[in-house]
Amino acid sequence: MLVNTLYIDFSDGEQRNLQEYEVQCDAQRKMATVALISTEERIRLNELARQAESAVSVGGAVAAVEPHDPSDIVFISICVLAVILMVIAVIWLVLL
Repeated sequence: MLVNTLYIDFSDGEQRNLQEYEVQCDAQRKMATVALISTEERIRLNELARQAESAVSVGGAVAAVEPHDPSDIVFISICVLAVILMVIAVIWLVLL
């Protein structure tokens, strides 16, 4: 699974407005999802990441890398392109 994070800053002067989106591309199921990440969820995800890092450092586990199917690479490329187009669309809407 490929996960991209998109940050959009709508801040204006003293008012801070930063939105975070998570784009998940699952190459095996050929599916992509986009979700808005709240502040509470960001804190929870950071805590889970710290726990996972400490578990890996204690256990010394090393993940095996599997070769990818060419269709997976194409799907991941399409997902990355979708994220880029989404950024362009948001910028275009902001400029209107």
